[in-house]
Amino acid sequence: MPNPSLPGRLARITMNGELPGRADLPLIFDELDYQMACQAYLWALPLVSYAQWQNQHREVFGANEVDLVHYVSYRDRLGLITANANTPYIVGFFDLGVTGPLVIEVPEGHTAGGFSDFWQREFGIPGEMGPIRVGAVRT
Repeated sequence: MPNPSLPGRLARITMNGELPGRADLPLIFDELDYQMACQAYLWALPLVSYAQWQNQHREVFGANEVDLVHYVSYRDRLGLITANANTPYIVGFFDLGVTGPLVIEVPEGHTAGGFSDFWQREFGIPGEMGPIRVGAVRT
């Protein structure tokens, strides 16, 4: 008999005591495959998004390893997967394997942003959102 205590598609599985019926094992494996595909998508989205953004950065705008591109208009952001439609971006894809070490100077003033890796994990937050704020006293 079906198990109404199981969610979604698993509710169709018949139970043989505490184990699923042998005939329903393909349904269980299909559900496991579906769940793994969802996890693969969620884990890959940041990497695929940045790879697509880097492709647009280089192919559409002709930027290289040290160029910054100012994405202002909606048209600028076409082809980007996770970009917001109304947020201006200034983005660079630095390849330290090509350029070697870089020093990036961010002037004080009204700015907010960050530096992140290809998994979209921030490792630096300069400007108003970071440790040096406008009007902060330096000693």
